[in-house]
Amino acid sequence: MTVVKSDLQKLEALLKSATNERQRKMYQSLLDKALKEIGHQESVQLEDKRTDDFLTVSLAPSSGKPVKDRQKQKKKKKQKEQTIEQVLSKTDALDIETIEKAQNSDRLTDPEKVDQKSTKSEGKEQSKLSQPNIFQAIGLIKCIPQIKEDKLYVTIDDLDYELRRGAKWSHRHFDKLKEEIEQNGSREMWLRVYPNIIHDSKNQEIRYWFTLVKAFLSRTNCSEQGEDFVFRGTWRYVSYCCNPVISIHRNIDNIKFYQRLSFKAKKAFARPLDFPVVWSAPIEPFRYNRELVPKEQMPHYFVQVKAVFEDGRFKVVEMISEPTLDVPRYIKPPKNSTKSQK
Repeated sequence: MTVVKSDLQKLEALLKSATNERQRKMYQSLLDKALKEIGHQESVQLEDKRTDDFLTVSLAPSSGKPVKDRQKQKKKKKQKEQTIEQVLSKTDALDIETIEKAQNSDRLTDPEKVDQKSTKSEGKEQSKLSQPNIFQAIGLIKCIPQIKEDKLYVTIDDLDYELRRGAKWSHRHFDKLKEEIEQNGSREMWLRVYPNIIHDSKNQEIRYWFTLVKAFLSRTNCSEQGEDFVFRGTWRYVSYCCNPVISIHRNIDNIKFYQRLSFKAKKAFARPLDFPVVWSAPIEPFRYNRELVPKEQMPHYFVQVKAVFEDGRFKVVEMISEPTLDVPRYIKPPKNSTKSQK
C-alpha cells in the first residue's frame, strides 16, 4: 500500500500542475490506472480477510488440516500483495519518473514560456540602450543577409562578415531569419547585433563578426536606435594593438555565472573586447606605465559614444555623454596564481 499511496499522491500533484490538455489527459489516464489497481488490491485483501475470519471461527485450532489451509491462504495473500506492488513499482512509478522529466523539459520548450522569456530578455537589452552605467557594444545595421555554405553572412561595404547565433534566448530569431532566407530568398533587413572582434597577432590582422540579437523587416520596428553602434567602455591602449581602443568588459551582474566557471573558462569569459576606433577624443587614452605606482598612473576614463562601421573599422561620430572617471564595476580576469587556479 505504501507504494500505491505515494504514486497516487504524485499523480494527483502532477495532474494539478498540468499546463496543457495533453498533460492533463496523460496524468488522468495514469491516475485512473492507479485507482483501479488500488481497488483490485483492496478487494483481494477483503476477500482474504473474510476467509481468515471464517477459518478462525469455524475451524478448530487443534485440527491439523485447518491450520495448514490457513497457512496456505496467508501465503497466497502475501504473494498477491507482492505481485501488485511489483507491478506498480515497475509501471506506474516508472511512468511518474518519466513524466516528471518530460514536464521539466516542457518548461524549457513550451512556446508560450519561451516567448515570455525572450520578450523579457529583449526588453532588458532594449532598456540597456539608455543605461549609462554599464559596459556595452551593440549596433543596428542595414544589410542583405545571405546563406553561404550553411552559414549566415552580412555584407558591409563589399566585405562579408559572419553572422552567428547570440544568447540562447535569441536562437529562435536566428533560426527564423535563416528559414526566411531559405524560403523567400535574401532581401534588405535591419539587424540588431553585437559586434565581436579577435586580434590575431600571429597573422597581424583584426577579424570582426556579429552575433544576432533580432532581425527586422522594417525600419519602423527598431526606431529606438539609429543606424550605428553604441560603445560604452574604457578608453585606453592595449599591448597588442597600435591604435587606442574602447574596451568592453563583463558587467558585474554576471558575477554568479562567472564564479561557477573553471579557471580557464573564467579567463576566456572575463577577457574584454577591445575595439580600435577612429576618434578625435577630448581626453587621452589610458596607457599603463610599469614604472609608476597605481596612484601615479594617468586617468582611466569611461566613455560612451556612437560609431559607424565603415571600411572594416569603427569611426566615432558622436559622444553620448562626457567622459568620466566613474568607471562601472566589472569582472576582472583571474590572475595566474596557484590560489586562483584552485
